[in-house]
Amino acid sequence: MVDGLGDFFAWVLEAPLTVEQRETVRQGLIELWQSGAKADIDPMVQALRAQAEVRKHPAAERDLIREQVQPELLAELRKQPDNEAAKWLLGIYGSAHTPIAAGDPPLTRQVADAYAEVLLFMISQVLGNGLQANAEVKDQFAKALVNDYPNYDPAARKELANMPKYWAAIRIAWPTLPADQQETYRKQWAPGVAALLKPSATAAPPKAGPPGEGELPLESQDAKGYLLRAGKYYEQGDWRAVIADCDRAVQLDARCAAAYLLCARAHAAEFESKDVIACATRAIELDPKCWEAYEVRGGAYYPDQAEKAEADWAKMRQLKQAQGVEAPEATSTGDARLDAMRKLQEHQETMRWMSDMQRLSHETSMAIISNIGGGGWTYEYQYR
Repeated sequence: MVDGLGDFFAWVLEAPLTVEQRETVRQGLIELWQSGAKADIDPMVQALRAQAEVRKHPAAERDLIREQVQPELLAELRKQPDNEAAKWLLGIYGSAHTPIAAGDPPLTRQVADAYAEVLLFMISQVLGNGLQANAEVKDQFAKALVNDYPNYDPAARKELANMPKYWAAIRIAWPTLPADQQETYRKQWAPGVAALLKPSATAAPPKAGPPGEGELPLESQDAKGYLLRAGKYYEQGDWRAVIADCDRAVQLDARCAAAYLLCARAHAAEFESKDVIACATRAIELDPKCWEAYEVRGGAYYPDQAEKAEADWAKMRQLKQAQGVEAPEATSTGDARLDAMRKLQEHQETMRWMSDMQRLSHETSMAIISNIGGGGWTYEYQYR
């Protein structure tokens, strides 16, 4: 009932609820039901029934129904200036529809709050702590976003505008993912989170150049030296520098399978499927037992070339079992594993931007993240 009512409010107000707002719905309903006030409980029951009826209609019809219901609801809420629930609902509507920064589309507080919650979710998953963005943090975050928003390009603004929808989808999808797939995402986000938390992260990582130009030192001028430096750039999340150094490594040693694999992973982080496939294929040609290359290439194939993806993942499992990396699966669980991989890829379109979140505004994120542990936030965290 709590989830259903939250979904109804989100739908009718065109405002995907944040975690904090859904918790307010939960607490409010608990108190309402405990009070036994039938006159106040009945409207909630009616709203739940309305939500159930609305869900029976196709999407286009639901939109039309909302266009009719929303003005009536807002008008009724505005007639109750002393009603706390009415003021709360109007506040949610205002946060989603009142611009706090001009632009196309304009920035709203609902978008800023969702971005703060997403970023804290990523950090908490990587650090292993249950961090949540409280009101003070969201205020800081919204202020920083307002200052930076004029500098955002159209693509970044579009991503931000979709943040409430993405966040709502992620909260549903995340608990359904198998533990190993959740861990895959944590590892994918770790370089970006580490870059945000480092005091020096306000400066972009140095780009790899010819020997002597890169700020990160080369241990040697051979392929191994460039490969080791590419690994360091990978830890920083500087995918372009990784690719540049891997290219130099294979120029010096055309049979360096590890360079092709690392290059494929960097292209995967930037969602460049064709380059992922090309690099992973070359790594497999040089090292047919490289199960990691089959794994990353399978991800690039899916979902457009599902059969090739499934073949690569099957080969990956075979190699992992042969090398003792993974215990053989019972026949009955093979389909479940494949279904889990499919599910992960299906969620990828919703979650893919999270792996490179800092690109939206590295400076904005740093303005907030730099307060961790510095007295700016009301909770504690620790590295694990």
